[in-house]
Amino acid sequence: MVSKYKETEIGSILEEWDVTSLSDAFQNLEAGVSVNSDERQNADFFVLKTSAISDGLINIDEAKPVVKKEYARLKCPVKKGSIIISRMNTPQLVGACGYVAEDAKGYFLPDRLWQVINSKPEKYDFRWLNYLLNQYRYKNAIHAVATGTSNSMKNISKERLLEIRIPRPSIEEQKFIVKAISDIEALIYDLEKLIKKKQNIFTGTMQSLLSGKIRISDSLWEKYVIGDIGDFYSGLTGKQKDDFGKGNARYITFLNVLNNTVIDISKLESVQVNEDEYQNEVLKGDLFFNTSSETPEEVGMCAVLMDSIRNTYLNSFCFGFRLKTKKVYALFFSYYFNSQEGRKIMRVLAQGATRFNLSKDYFSQTEIELPPYEDQVEIAQTLADMEGDILSLEKKCLKYKAIKQGMMEELLTGKVRLVSVSYTHLRAHETRSNLV
Repeated sequence: MVSKYKETEIGSILEEWDVTSLSDAFQNLEAGVSVNSDERQNADFFVLKTSAISDGLINIDEAKPVVKKEYARLKCPVKKGSIIISRMNTPQLVGACGYVAEDAKGYFLPDRLWQVINSKPEKYDFRWLNYLLNQYRYKNAIHAVATGTSNSMKNISKERLLEIRIPRPSIEEQKFIVKAISDIEALIYDLEKLIKKKQNIFTGTMQSLLSGKIRISDSLWEKYVIGDIGDFYSGLTGKQKDDFGKGNARYITFLNVLNNTVIDISKLESVQVNEDEYQNEVLKGDLFFNTSSETPEEVGMCAVLMDSIRNTYLNSFCFGFRLKTKKVYALFFSYYFNSQEGRKIMRVLAQGATRFNLSKDYFSQTEIELPPYEDQVEIAQTLADMEGDILSLEKKCLKYKAIKQGMMEELLTGKVRLVSVSYTHLRAHETRSNLV
C-alpha cells in the first residue's frame, strides 16, 4: 500500500496524521521548587539534578538528598509515565526531555525542571511523544524557543514551548512505533547494565592486583625510585597555532593521554615539524603524563604507547617518560598510575590552589613497590583483556544507539510505516496468539 502525504505548516506529513501543538498534549505543566540539599546526610526525599535527563530517559540515581527542614516545601513528586523537561539549563542542555520509566517514590522536581502528566491517554502515548521530542527536528525546535543573554544559562517560557507544532499519528500507530523503538532501547539498556557490571569488576580487580592485595605468585615485590627506572623528556616546544593541523608529522594530544591507558593511534593529529628542528620523537613503550589539571585527581594521568610509529611527538602539556630498566613493564606501569594506588601518589604530588600541577622533580624522587617483571606482564595482560571486552561491548552499544536514532528518524517522520492492517484486526490476531 502506497502512503499518501499532505502539505501542512510543519511540512509534508502522512495524510492520516494530524497537526497539533504541544498545548494539546501538555496539560498541567508544573515545575518543582528550589530546596537546600546536603550530600552528607541520610534523607527520605530527593530532588532530581538537571543531569538526570539522559538519552531521553530519567535516571533517578542523579539526585540530591534534601535537608529535613525543607521537606514541607517539596512539591511536584516524580511520577512514572510522565515527561520531564529541562526549562532552565546551559545552552546545550536546555530543553532536554526524558521519560520516567520507573517508579520514583520519594523523588521530587527542582525549580529548573518541568513535569507533565499524560491527561489524554486516548490521544497520546507519552513514550511516543518523548521519542518525538528527542528526534533531531523537534529537539532543535525546543532549543530554538530558549531565550536569555547569558552564555551559561538559557530559559524556556511555558507559552513558547506550548506553541510548538507537532504531527500526531493515531494512538494505535503511536503504540506500534513505541514497541519498535523500545525493543532496541531494551537491548541498549541491558548492554549498559552489563558494561557497568564489567566496569565494576574491572575496577575491583585492578585495585586488588595493583595494590598487592591479591598476588599471582609468592615472589617479593621490590621498591623502585621513579628517577632510577626512567628518563623524562618534554613535549613539543616552540610551536605556534599555525603549525598545527598540517604537516607530515603527527602528535599525541592531551586528551589522548588523559582519557586512555594505551594511546589510541587512530586519534593522532597533524603538526608541522621541520627537518632542521629538534623535537623529542616518541617511541614504543614510552609513558606519558599530563602535567596540569583543575583537580588533583586528574593530575598525572598516564598512557603508554604500545605501537611502533615514526615521526610522532607529544603535546606540550604532557611529559614523556622512557624506561631504562627491563624490570618494569610499560603497560603495567600505565595501569598502576591510573589505579587508586597511583592516584594516591599523584594527589600528594599535585601542587596548586585553583589549578594543580605535577612537579617532575618531586615525581622523580617518588618510591613505588612493584612485583617481578613476569607478574607485571601477567597482571597487565589480564587487565587489558578485561578492558578489551568492555570496549567491544561499548562499540556494540554505540551501534545499537545509532540504529535507534535511525529508527526514530524513519518511524517518527512516517518514512517507514508499521501500520498496514487495522488496529481491530491486530487486536484479534493478538488475542488468537495469546490463546495458542
